[in-house]
Amino acid sequence: MAVLLNSAGKKEYKGSNNLVDVVIADGVTEIGYGAFENCTNLTSITIPGSVKKIGDRAFAGCSALIDIILPCSIRKIGDRTFAGCSALTGITIPFGVTRIGDHAFDGCSALIDDIVIPYSVEIIGKSAFSNCTCLKSVIYDVRYGVRYGVRYGVRKIGDGAFDGCCSLSITAIPDGVEEIGNNVFAGCSALNNIEIPYSVKKIGDSAFAGCLSLTSITIPDSVTKIGGSAFAGCRSLTGITIPESVTEIGNGAFSGCELFTSITIPDSVTKIGDHTFSGCSALTNITIPYSVEKIGDSAFAGCLSLTSITIPDSVTKIGGSAFAGCRSLTGITIPESVTEIGNGAFSGCELFTSITIPDSVMKIGADAFDNCYKLKSITIPDSVAEIGNGAFHFCVALTDITIPNSLKEIGDITFSGCWWLITITIPDSVMKIGANAFAGCLNLKSITIPGSVTEIGKHAFSGCGNLTTVNIPSREWLERCNTADHIFDGCENPKYLTCKDGEQIPVPEYLK
Repeated sequence: MAVLLNSAGKKEYKGSNNLVDVVIADGVTEIGYGAFENCTNLTSITIPGSVKKIGDRAFAGCSALIDIILPCSIRKIGDRTFAGCSALTGITIPFGVTRIGDHAFDGCSALIDDIVIPYSVEIIGKSAFSNCTCLKSVIYDVRYGVRYGVRYGVRKIGDGAFDGCCSLSITAIPDGVEEIGNNVFAGCSALNNIEIPYSVKKIGDSAFAGCLSLTSITIPDSVTKIGGSAFAGCRSLTGITIPESVTEIGNGAFSGCELFTSITIPDSVTKIGDHTFSGCSALTNITIPYSVEKIGDSAFAGCLSLTSITIPDSVTKIGGSAFAGCRSLTGITIPESVTEIGNGAFSGCELFTSITIPDSVMKIGADAFDNCYKLKSITIPDSVAEIGNGAFHFCVALTDITIPNSLKEIGDITFSGCWWLITITIPDSVMKIGANAFAGCLNLKSITIPGSVTEIGKHAFSGCGNLTTVNIPSREWLERCNTADHIFDGCENPKYLTCKDGEQIPVPEYLK
């Protein structure tokens, strides 16, 4: 039997386990903040037309609530009003409501009936319907959207409004919305198509991330910004046209879009952000415009099918791991404008055979060409003052390299594993040779160490099985140089160190 209640004040019945079927008396005008919060046995409630306001969290956590009818008198559904009502299967939002509050229906996991948003609603709050995992359809009633020349309807959809609605397959973005907020449709894995209206100027971070079924989308030329990870993981999306209006593409915007085969970046874009196209494994070609000045970290990392790319001479920096793992890329031309090649920029580009570094480059980052197995030759200009650790690690086919006179340090494992490197000249500018710098250079036969070198790291030449000739400045140099133990570990052939004056010094035991 229903219980008649003559009041519903702030937290008045919060946590009550005795309420199952409730009727609120006619004349009550407000249901207060948290009035029925966590009434876990409440299954049904009747609200009279006299109620004009339902407070925040009024029915939050009423996990048994199945049925509720909202009267036409209310103008706002408060924050978290029905959050966690996990048994609620349907709700009718009455005409007259202008705002659906933040997290209003968050976690209503049984909500399966179509949600119709009346044209009176102007704002859908943050995470309003997030994690409504059974919700299949959200429809906007636009029948009376324009009256007397004034447009009505939703103007704002808050961040995460439909985040995690994994069954949502039918919805729209109403004309009038200017921004698609962060995470609005993130994880809507059943959504296969959606139209973005010309009113939209910005697509927020992760707005469509993880929309696994999304096959096509058109970005109108009203959009100026595509947020970070906006379409990340949209693995059914076959391509996208970025309009000339877009000036900014956020980090990871299209990462993991596995079916992209080609893309054109418009002249309006000045930067390709970190991870923007990483993991686009079917991407074969891309056009970078002359407006782009920077290619971000991991921008094209893991683009396994990318065969060619032209870097325009507007680019000044190639970010870390920018093209890492692009194993179908046969070569690349680095323009004269580039001053820095980031860490791991071309790591794992297995088909590179030669590369020329322009004399504009001052720094080659750590692991920049690591595991470029087929790279045979590389030209490094005197402009390069820094080569990072492991820059040419495991370039097994490398036979020839010239170290520039500008270099002061050969870092740890810089040329480690360069099997076919036969000879190398270290210029007089170098003061330090790092640990394992030439370790595993199996065919290295001779090396000359200049008098400028004051420090040699541990195992610098270890495993160089064919090394027979080691030229050093003098006995005095050997005595004062800070030389680590075992720099020739595993090198059986060099019995002597040859000085400039012809003196041959037996290799000291501590160096073996």
